[in-house]
Amino acid sequence: AQFRFLANLLLCHGRRNYNRVALVVLFSFFKNVCWIVPAFFYNVLLSAGGHR
Repeated sequence: AQFRFLANLLLCHGRRNYNRVALVVLFSFFKNVCWIVPAFFYNVLLSAGGHR
């Protein structure tokens, strides 16, 4: 076990991994918004029809 590389591992690679995970979370929220917003407006459009 070489503990001299531990600081570089945590500070450099840990930061990159944190940024990558944050980007994946951001894109997953964006993907869900892109699926839900059109479905919501389509549902509103269909419920505003002339049938009772």
